[in-house]
Amino acid sequence: MPKQNFQATEGLLHDVMRKQSGVIEKAWLEALMNSVDANATEFHLDVTEDRSTISDDGDSMTEQEVQKYFSQFGLKDSDITDKEFGKFRMGRGQIFNFGTNIWRVKENYMVVDLDNEATTVNLEECTATEDDAIVSVDGDTYNVQTEGLSYVMLDAKPQDDGLSITVDHYEAIDDVNRTIAEFKKLARYVTWFHNVDVYVNGSTVGEEPDVIEDTELAYYIEPGSGVLSTSEVYNKGALVNRFNLGPVSIGIISKADLDVTLDRTDILDSDPYWGEIKKEYKAVATQYLKEQDELNSRKREWLVERAADSPKVFEAVKNKPLLKDVSGDMRTISEVEGRDVGFAEANNKSAEAAMDRGDAVILDSNQQESFKTLASGHASNTDSSSIRDFEDIIQKDLQFEMSEIARDNLSKRRLKHLEIIESALDDLGVRVTVKAGYSNHKDVWKDKEDNLYIHKDRLNCRKSELATSLIQRVVIVASHGGETMTNFNEDISLRRAFYKTIGGTNFSAEADYATVQRRILDGYYK
Repeated sequence: MPKQNFQATEGLLHDVMRKQSGVIEKAWLEALMNSVDANATEFHLDVTEDRSTISDDGDSMTEQEVQKYFSQFGLKDSDITDKEFGKFRMGRGQIFNFGTNIWRVKENYMVVDLDNEATTVNLEECTATEDDAIVSVDGDTYNVQTEGLSYVMLDAKPQDDGLSITVDHYEAIDDVNRTIAEFKKLARYVTWFHNVDVYVNGSTVGEEPDVIEDTELAYYIEPGSGVLSTSEVYNKGALVNRFNLGPVSIGIISKADLDVTLDRTDILDSDPYWGEIKKEYKAVATQYLKEQDELNSRKREWLVERAADSPKVFEAVKNKPLLKDVSGDMRTISEVEGRDVGFAEANNKSAEAAMDRGDAVILDSNQQESFKTLASGHASNTDSSSIRDFEDIIQKDLQFEMSEIARDNLSKRRLKHLEIIESALDDLGVRVTVKAGYSNHKDVWKDKEDNLYIHKDRLNCRKSELATSLIQRVVIVASHGGETMTNFNEDISLRRAFYKTIGGTNFSAEADYATVQRRILDGYYK
């Protein structure tokens, strides 16, 4: 079977005209881009609720050019090499979508009405009186057939270069001022980039950007003062969209064509030029942030991660305070190079004490991932920093603040409860020395010699509490072989030894856990 060509349906053309954009300000932007492609130096847009009128002084179209370009959607690349924006030749479809269109060019009028089979228009300079599409003529008033995806072209008095488009809106614009404001955002830098004067309802539109970096690829614009960190990206002056490129809202004006989608609201990931701009943005943003005095946490973390990727960035930012410790103080990367580093929640007193002793630098736990990326990604002394578990670092604190209390110093109630616990553990087959103690961190713990300590305040409890929560806590810690000393989650760190203990299956056990609980409540242990 020979090679087969794809074909497009009329429905596809309908979608091109109807579904490129849902807002009229995008259609106005398309008209402006068409004027730029036509070498216009002036562009005028006059807007009321019911009508948009567009005009320019650019190159107009002859009847032959209308038949070649106006009627055809989409062109070969060879036909658009001299155009700034006209890569699709689809944009006028957006203008058709919003109302009855009257286009005036060199020698002709073109009338487009996608909603009606026939329409009545005023054509002051029309010279045609007979045409298959003309239903009737009354002076300058023409009733013409506009059924389907078609346009009516009628002869008119010759005029100089320039184009005018009148659009009688299908639906009135609800808020003219707001809609014009949206158009101004879209066309913000077109005037500056293309040296074309733009007027809306008689007032000039456009501004000169505050360029902070001018490269071969793009102009980079000073970030705004708002809270958004997304970057506005302009395709040669015309806004495409906002993009999340990093933590700072540096705007971008491309110097060449971005490979945008058909509706011009996104950029294809496959565009190599866009890929190069995104890489360059990182360098520009890094330089910008390096010079700022106050940075939020996202910007600091971003710089730390960038330093992991680039030795040049590392050298540029290593003496900038980017790392926040648990006390809220800012540290530089240089300060933590070669040091033991841990992570904990902000304002953790044990972590602060460990830092005061000089054991390690304890950073805010929110920075853990970015710092680990830095330590593993850059060949400097930072990669020799020992990232240690926080609980290992504060083990000295636990040992220092955990102290034994002699039995002679216990009240009768506390001593009695301590002896009951000893007897209960003995019945469960758990051989451990039980002592009273004091700690700022624990209520039950073991030391390295396998001694089990119970906080003196927990021993001063009711019998019901002794037989339930306290004995349970004691059995959990006693069953763990001492490793829970620095584990703040021992109540969920259950192992086989614990299940053997509560089941009464330990060697030399005389009772199971439930029996021991009943014995405590019944006063079995004297």
